[in-house]
Amino acid sequence: MNRKQVVGCLAAFGLALAGGASALGSNTEPTGAQAFKAAQQRIQAQRKTETKACGRLKENAAEVCGAEANARAALAMAQLEAQREPGPDADHAVKNARAEAGYKVARERCDAAPKATRKACIAQAKDTRDAGLRQADVEKVQQELRLKAAGRREGQGQPAKTPEERYAAQKAYCGLQGIEREHCLAEVNRRFHKS
Repeated sequence: MNRKQVVGCLAAFGLALAGGASALGSNTEPTGAQAFKAAQQRIQAQRKTETKACGRLKENAAEVCGAEANARAALAMAQLEAQREPGPDADHAVKNARAEAGYKVARERCDAAPKATRKACIAQAKDTRDAGLRQADVEKVQQELRLKAAGRREGQGQPAKTPEERYAAQKAYCGLQGIEREHCLAEVNRRFHKS
C-alpha cells in the first residue's frame, strides 16, 4: 500500500466516520439521562451488529471491518457525550476520538501491506493521527478564546487576549507545522521572551 493509498483510505474513513456519526442525530441540546442511556445502548447494539457482520470476512479484511465498527462506536459515544455536555472540552474529545479511530483503522489496513512498505504505512498513519490531535488542541484553544471574548463583550469574565493566552495559541499553532515546528517554537519563544 503506497502513501497515496493510505492517505486516500484515511480520508475516506474520516468521511465515513463523520457521516455515520452524524446519522445518530445532530441535536445539540443536552440529553436527558434516560435518552442518553438509550442512545448508548443503540450505539453498542449497532457496534455488535457491525462486528458480527465482519465475521463473514476473512483474515485482515475482518480485522479492518471490526476496527471500523469499533471506531464508529467510539466516535459516536464521544459525540453523544458532547451533546450531553457541550463545550470546548467535549469538542476536543470528539476530535481526538476521530483521530484515534482513524489511526486504529489505518493501522489494521497497514497490517495487510507488504512488509517492505508496512513501516512507512504505519508511520503515515501515526503522522495523520498526530496532526489531527494537534489540530484539535489548536481548535480548543481558539474556541476557549472566542468564549472568553464573548464573555468580555457581555461584561463578564476577563479580557480574552492575555499574553499567556496568545502564547499558548501560538505554541499550539506551531505544533501543526511538522518539520518547521522547532523553528516556529523558537520564534514564538523569542517573541514572548520565553526561554
